[in-house]
Amino acid sequence: MGGIHATMCFGEAAGRVDAVVTGEAESVWREVLEDCANGSLKPSYPGLRIDLNLSSAGPLLFVCIIYSHDIEVFPRHKHSSI
Repeated sequence: MGGIHATMCFGEAAGRVDAVVTGEAESVWREVLEDCANGSLKPSYPGLRIDLNLSSAGPLLFVCIIYSHDIEVFPRHKHSSI
């Protein structure tokens, strides 16, 4: 299991599955697949963490795209072309 919930609530996720990937899975995905194929799955695979401190990025603008009843919000830097 992986994703934001598994990363933020590791204990809950770990109690329900054989292995939990925290952080960014791309950095450990090959290892997870190899371990699974070899029958040596570990309980935890800590992926890379991304620094979400945006204080050095300057002011951000938010672009909202509305599809039917769903709203998606994408942060864009104020100097972005969109």
